[in-house]
Amino acid sequence: KELKIAVSKDTNEDVLLIQISDNGIGRKASEIINKNNSNEHVSFATSATQKRIELLNFEKQGIIGVAIEDLNASSGEAIGTNVTIRIHLA
Repeated sequence: KELKIAVSKDTNEDVLLIQISDNGIGRKASEIINKNNSNEHVSFATSATQKRIELLNFEKQGIIGVAIEDLNASSGEAIGTNVTIRIHLA
């Protein structure tokens, strides 16, 4: 398993970019595995983070953006996930 984290600043837009990528099984396969589990666990950390982002965006009008991208090989096989977080600094 591999996890990459990159942090950079786009000075043209005054935006902090955080990119997190992994080479895991992908979100679709993970969803299937989680559906097959007898308990329907919902990650507290994920829901709490989403609520924090929504609150910050409500107060500061879109200061944080999150984009999630499934990574696939040319064959269509899932080869990971990429998450990009954009935080406007101004």
